[in-house]
Amino acid sequence: MDQLAPRHVVVATGGGTFADPQNRAAINRDGVSVWLDVPLERLIDRVPADGRRPLAADRAGFEHLYHQRRAAYEQAHKRLDAGRAGVDALVEQLLDWLQH
Repeated sequence: MDQLAPRHVVVATGGGTFADPQNRAAINRDGVSVWLDVPLERLIDRVPADGRRPLAADRAGFEHLYHQRRAAYEQAHKRLDAGRAGVDALVEQLLDWLQH
């Protein structure tokens, strides 16, 4: 099988993808993982109330899931505090970190 040339790509996974130990190990082994740490209240505000996100339908369950997944997210290579910085600042922080 021919080897593909290395590519620079961004893969945005769903929250549960990185929480899975095998997925997390593969991501951290083969790439760079970045955790956009968004405060719970902001996430709750972002989730549509139309039922498209069944795991977020129950507030208590959503909060439990949020706290449960944080332990996995903390294993990302880089954490960006999305509660304290806007998109432009987060991009600058990430680019600076990637370049050093």
